[in-house]
Amino acid sequence: MNLAKVGEVVAIYPERHSARVRFSQLDDKVSAELPILAHVEIPKINDPVLCLYTSKSEGFILGTFYNELRPPLISE
Repeated sequence: MNLAKVGEVVAIYPERHSARVRFSQLDDKVSAELPILAHVEIPKINDPVLCLYTSKSEGFILGTFYNELRPPLISE
């Protein structure tokens, strides 16, 4: 079992600071609602996120990251 998984946010629950994530490497399986770590900004729909699972069905969203579809803002 992979403990760390990369996926894409498909639903957000800001009032509970949680979200659901789709994992393309797992045939587009969608997670149960996962809590987002404290002090982490709530990701937007379609943002890539890194998730850490502590068991087969329990895990957390560690945060989002930059990629070619979501490049960092560069100030000159």
